[in-house]
Amino acid sequence: MYHNCFSPSIYRHRPIRADFSGGQISSDAGLLSLRAFDHRHGLTRDLVERLNDPLEDERVRHSALSLFRQRLY
Repeated sequence: MYHNCFSPSIYRHRPIRADFSGGQISSDAGLLSLRAFDHRHGLTRDLVERLNDPLEDERVRHSALSLFRQRLY
């Protein structure tokens, strides 16, 4: 569904159309690039290595790194 929004003179009276149907749009696109940057450069890995986690033992199912990444993105 398209809607005419406005026609400013810089666009030579061409209508600007906006599609509000959603489609394949993600609202967390910035976080996807942050995750890619993190995996490339090891940002969260370096941060977690500096944290003191007293619960890191055989009963813990998930690593501190995976839990930290889950909370971040």
